[in-house]
Amino acid sequence: MHRAPAALVLAALIPALTGAAGGSSLPSPRDVDAALTLYQDGRSWVRETASISILRGESSLPWPRAAAALEPETFSAAIVEGPVSVTGTTPPRRLADSTPLLEAWVGREVELVQVGENLTEKVTRGTLLGLPGGRPLLQVEGAIWVAPPGFLRLRIGSDHPITGPEPASIHLSASGGGRAKIEVSYRTPGLSWGADYRAVRSGARLDLEGWITMSNDTEVDFRAAAVKLLAGEVRRETGPPLYEAPMRKMVTLEANAAADSGRETLGAVHLYTLPGTVDLPPAGRTRRVWIARSGMAVRYRHRLESQQGVSYGGDSGSPPVHPLALLSIDKGALDLPLPAGVVRLFERDASGDLQELGEDSIIHLPAGTPFELRTGQASDLLAHRRQTEERPAGDRGTDLACEIRLANAGSAAVTVEVREFFHGRWKIEQSSHEARRVDARTAEFLIPVPAGGEVVLTYRAGVRF
Repeated sequence: MHRAPAALVLAALIPALTGAAGGSSLPSPRDVDAALTLYQDGRSWVRETASISILRGESSLPWPRAAAALEPETFSAAIVEGPVSVTGTTPPRRLADSTPLLEAWVGREVELVQVGENLTEKVTRGTLLGLPGGRPLLQVEGAIWVAPPGFLRLRIGSDHPITGPEPASIHLSASGGGRAKIEVSYRTPGLSWGADYRAVRSGARLDLEGWITMSNDTEVDFRAAAVKLLAGEVRRETGPPLYEAPMRKMVTLEANAAADSGRETLGAVHLYTLPGTVDLPPAGRTRRVWIARSGMAVRYRHRLESQQGVSYGGDSGSPPVHPLALLSIDKGALDLPLPAGVVRLFERDASGDLQELGEDSIIHLPAGTPFELRTGQASDLLAHRRQTEERPAGDRGTDLACEIRLANAGSAAVTVEVREFFHGRWKIEQSSHEARRVDARTAEFLIPVPAGGEVVLTYRAGVRF
């Protein structure tokens, strides 16, 4: 017999949705204007406005557009125009989770359905005794079946009704009939945005193009929405885990020029208003150009970093390594802030095709902030580091000596930033090249290495704990 998947599949007949209880039921609006404020943590705000028909007295307005996964405590409504007031809201109700539903059948008869290879069903009736560990425990003809393969089918009778999902609704009280304008707002997971960048280097110049990706992982179709993007960290109270995104379809907008986004400072964060409107289909993504800057001055650098504190015995006998390749953008080179994201670096090869050289992440950067990108390793540079001496210096100290051999197989001379990390109080006692203290743990040596040549850095240091 073919075994069904381990996870139980719950098959039940769900009754039709029930109408609103109490008062008159108004028709849901057909034309709704959406405004979204997207956050990068996936919990964003939706504000929708619509013109509605109202009736005198108490009534209920269905709002089927509300995202099913919205945070219920944030679902609210307000009257913008009209002789009516909001008396309350009912958030959308989702389908019941299978575990509580099965618990309601403990002690009742259920059907265990097992499917054979030819898709024929074998049905066994038994009593559901419990759900230890979330797996069914059945009593079938005097025997106990523990976690049997298959799925349970629950026969719903009038003595055990099951309510299905219900859309959101807004409760109104009006002094007369006519028209009114209402605004509905809520926070929901499943709406977010992120930034990524394409940097094209040509010698000492860099062209930077930034893109934003807006994601809609809800079931709501937000068409022609006004969109604002909030960049920065906002404090959230600890809550349930964020909505897990399903597979998305891709929607790419043609972008011939950078979006002229309005930016303002709001508290400790930046708020960007996108021009025009944006279509965000359900389970989809939309991309737009964010910035475009050409001819920015950059510097290409190489850095070798020790893998651990050299006062702990060094790394004699370890294989050679390639120094890091870094791209530096100096202070003031960029006149606007950069939201956090991934930067991908490209250069053109001899035929003119763009080739990716590496990528790195940046945090939120204020306008004019210098930053560097670690794009990979310098293949033409090879470094071999070994500790040549180590001896105790009293009960809480060490004197040591190191040698770092740098070889350059490239066609151009380079300068390698050699950084050595120390634990404790340290001092460079003697060195072949000038040492600079970067911080409390780091010494730096700037080592020029000629094309096709080799340079050896040696130093002695005292470390005290």
